[in-house]
Amino acid sequence: MDEPLSQTTKVLKKDYSQAPCGECDRETRHRILARTDTHWQSADLHISTWMEYKIIQCQGCLTISFCEISRCTEDADYDVDGNGYFIPNTKYFPNRITGRPVMQGVHHLPHGVYVIYQESHASLCAELPIMAGFGIRAIVESVCIDKCMEGRNLEKKIDSLQADGLITSSGSKILHNLRFMGNAAVHEMRSHSLKELNAAFDVAEYLLQGVYVLPTKAENLPAK
Repeated sequence: MDEPLSQTTKVLKKDYSQAPCGECDRETRHRILARTDTHWQSADLHISTWMEYKIIQCQGCLTISFCEISRCTEDADYDVDGNGYFIPNTKYFPNRITGRPVMQGVHHLPHGVYVIYQESHASLCAELPIMAGFGIRAIVESVCIDKCMEGRNLEKKIDSLQADGLITSSGSKILHNLRFMGNAAVHEMRSHSLKELNAAFDVAEYLLQGVYVLPTKAENLPAK
């Protein structure tokens, strides 16, 4: 990468902004601890890029994270008054989606299922739709493998889950829909919207809760 036209770094005392917090699971007020602004320009002077790098701290849980905001002259748009502006692209590290925390009781999952769940959750939070779609399918398949479901493919294994009483008939139909979404991601490289993926991930988590978490908690209930 070429040397930037300009680069400035500031340690700030009282500067705040709103940002999603992965620990608080909502958008919160963040203090900007330090900020670096960088400006690049192409050799022909036709394209300019501005980058903002911020170290931020949630004022609720005090967690420190990193924010990157980029703007480029190639990504221009206009508001309702006809004024032009450059569309910002914001990334947070670690990646997070507000309202998508790791599910409760995740420590009750078998190790293999847990690893698939964690990586799928990370793909969704990183807004990688194809990988998230594949991951949701993999969660369902990992449950079938862990429970030793019979069948030559995932379709038959989901039917076996129903036959063994681990899911209901309506649950089986829903899991088949997740299978279709995963197939589209794997075989057709088709991505779904974040709204669709979040809904599908909710269903996958209900499956994990019903198969692993709730039965474990039920063991602590008093006997008759």
